[in-house]
Amino acid sequence: MYMRETLRQLHYNVRTNPNINILAKCGRQKLEVLTLSHNTITGVEPSYQKFPFLRSLSLSYVSISASDLSLLLTACPKVEVLTLVSLDIVMSDPQATMDFSSNSLKDIYVEAISLDKFILEADSLEKLHLKDCTVEVFELVGKGMLRFLKIDDVSVIHLDIGESSENLEVVDVSNFTIMWAKFHHMISRSSKLKKLRLWGVVFDDEDEVVDIETISSCFPLLGNLSLSYDLREAAVQYGLHGSFVLENVICFRKVTTSQEVGHPWGCFRDQNP
Repeated sequence: MYMRETLRQLHYNVRTNPNINILAKCGRQKLEVLTLSHNTITGVEPSYQKFPFLRSLSLSYVSISASDLSLLLTACPKVEVLTLVSLDIVMSDPQATMDFSSNSLKDIYVEAISLDKFILEADSLEKLHLKDCTVEVFELVGKGMLRFLKIDDVSVIHLDIGESSENLEVVDVSNFTIMWAKFHHMISRSSKLKKLRLWGVVFDDEDEVVDIETISSCFPLLGNLSLSYDLREAAVQYGLHGSFVLENVICFRKVTTSQEVGHPWGCFRDQNP
């Protein structure tokens, strides 16, 4: 398999028998974009398989060990965009743990991955999108550069983005079970938050109170607020007093009571020009 030295992008989606070691074939080339699908990656050697110019790496339906994935990122010192979809993570110990770091990573998308523990160290990360994942513990270690956080249909017991919430501008959470007090505390330092969307979420605590006025005052730049949630015997406070910059508020809720009385569905919508 021959590759030109001038090759900048490679999209490889081929099953071969025996498996072709693409990393060995294109290492040390001037690749800037590498997309691998339905492939197996083993024995990564950062000292030999280097990708000094790579800025975008996508792995879909790839079999790779957690240690090899960490080594692969080490071999890509300039990678900014990382996409991981339906990886077959090969583990060397009973606990499925993935721990890797990157100083250059700005955007990560993770879909359909199941792990016990996922630790990501990325000081420059600006965008984090988790979709259809099952993770007991997810921890992000960064320096507060995160601006976009999206969580879609994710099962997680412990979610921690640490000091990375200070510059958040967009938080989009859907199909997710939330302990509101913990979640609010996690994003409460996001003074630059402009859009908050909690859609199809379930509040785990029956005593949770969702106070839109508190949300508005906590995030002074918030202009778009969308809520769709399921509560059990819970209270919702809609009152808005004072001056806020909210331009669009959409709220749908379902309150399930022990006797299922009254009208369980409520809708609140407010748009200011």
